[in-house]
Amino acid sequence: MRANNVVMNFAHTPGPCGAAVSSDGTVLVTGGSDASVRAHDIRGKSDKVAEPWWIKNAGNEPELPEMAIGELHETPISAVAIAPNDKTMATGSDDGFVRIFSFSTEELPPEDPKSDCHTLKADGDLVIACARFGGPVRALDFSPTGAFLAAAGEEPGVLKVIMTAQPSNVNILRCGEKEKGREAIIALAFDPSSDFVASVGEHGSACVWSVESGTFLSTIELNDRLAKSITWSPDGSELVVGTNKGAVVVHRGTWVFDHLLKDAGGGEDDDDDVGFSEVSGKGTVTAVSWSSSGRIC
Repeated sequence: MRANNVVMNFAHTPGPCGAAVSSDGTVLVTGGSDASVRAHDIRGKSDKVAEPWWIKNAGNEPELPEMAIGELHETPISAVAIAPNDKTMATGSDDGFVRIFSFSTEELPPEDPKSDCHTLKADGDLVIACARFGGPVRALDFSPTGAFLAAAGEEPGVLKVIMTAQPSNVNILRCGEKEKGREAIIALAFDPSSDFVASVGEHGSACVWSVESGTFLSTIELNDRLAKSITWSPDGSELVVGTNKGAVVVHRGTWVFDHLLKDAGGGEDDDDDVGFSEVSGKGTVTAVSWSSSGRIC
């Protein structure tokens, strides 16, 4: 495969950053330690699309577009999510609040009258600040239908599920005091049916929560591994947990270690000391994602 140079630009000051891409793949929204929210046009270059900032400003630090909703934040933003219908977005910040906004995009007229290339602008309006936590919010995820928003952060063992149609309706789920999952939460993932939420803790726990019953369901036993990332298969029958020693497959309902994901060579990596080095390079899997066909990317 031919390699491409990666163009790097800095949208925020150094520190925690949240990022989300719209479902149509046209807009990237970021929030950062400078308490600003920025929208980036990430459409591919074409005759009908104005030259994107990441090409136009290659090697520079451009003035990126800041969304007006950024003015409503006074503390660092480390979590951002966009609903599947691209009409709602949410931010989580260090003040402990989840903020829900309407979200919209529009094509602006060309700056050059002789051009038909349009730039893309995204913005929104505050709907509500809700679900205040006893610490910074670190993770957000909308359900596949957009009906619910899961939120968590540095309040140990606490997950909040917000009904987006009525954001004041917040269901608070708590982990038991003796459970391994009673720690700050850094990542969340709704299953495709919206029945469960999977979480990753800052010290490596992986847990499952029941949305319907509003309860903590189970800590996933990872055989002395530490969870780093988590995702559901497209049909919701399996979870894959990226750990410090490979990627673990967990079946829905049993919520226990089943096997390690097969490596790039087709062999199953079942030696705990080997981990997942043939794919990850160092054994640690920090990000996992399913393709639409059901294969891990």
